[in-house]
Amino acid sequence: MLRKEIQNRINNRFALVGLVAALGTFTASQSPSLVSWVVAGFFAVALLALWWRLGSLIKRAAVRCGEIEERINKMVGEDLLLWESQYCKTGLFHKLYRKSPRM
Repeated sequence: MLRKEIQNRINNRFALVGLVAALGTFTASQSPSLVSWVVAGFFAVALLALWWRLGSLIKRAAVRCGEIEERINKMVGEDLLLWESQYCKTGLFHKLYRKSPRM
């Protein structure tokens, strides 16, 4: 369930990339006026905030998934589950969000 939540949040981030591309195309097609640049700037800031929020939700779910994997591995006595608990500790996402989020 948590892994599915992580995948959904990542999918949402890619949808945001499409929105940013549409916003850029719309802004470029408009006549250069102060109003169009202010509106585009507002939406860009809002999309950036949403991008960051989705990233923090992904991190929270990944941390919890890793905790569950570690508990299962300890109960079984083998390293059966390693995706979040081992492999995700070395990626770029982990380096950007080292501080553990509040649960």
